[in-house]
Amino acid sequence: MRTYPLFESAARCGKFLACCALLLASGHASAATVSADFDVTFEVQTVCTLAAAALVFPAANGAITADVNAQTSLTVNCSNGVQYTIALSGGGSNDVTNRQLTGQARAAGTDIGYTLYRDAARTLNWGETTGTDTLAGNGIGADQGVTIYGSIPAAPFGVGNTPPAGTYQDTITATITY
Repeated sequence: MRTYPLFESAARCGKFLACCALLLASGHASAATVSADFDVTFEVQTVCTLAAAALVFPAANGAITADVNAQTSLTVNCSNGVQYTIALSGGGSNDVTNRQLTGQARAAGTDIGYTLYRDAARTLNWGETTGTDTLAGNGIGADQGVTIYGSIPAAPFGVGNTPPAGTYQDTITATITY
């Protein structure tokens, strides 16, 4: 039997095309999909800031015959939902129930006692013992004003028992715990 080169080429070409079609078809059949998950995070940190303004009692002219009251404020800014507690130190006396304003003369017995309170009625002493005499609050993510009420009692000073003239002072440390 006689073979013709044209047919041999056509046969080879047909086989080649069939192989190509199989390869292409098998390429689509073996395609795969792979997925991966990843986390997306953002952290809002817990933070509190505290600023204080001076407490300045009005000046007394001579004898202190009535309680001298004044108030000031703290500015608290804690992250939203953060619970905090504010404590006030005893100042130079280290005693939150017996704070003393000290005069420039520093003569014995010339300190002036005063008290800091958490309430306007001046009945709740403000000290350093959490759960007893501190102030608790909840942060809102913005500035919050907190009032400190101060009082110098008249009792020890009646007529004839006036402290020497001058400026008296103490330094209180306000501490926020959160």
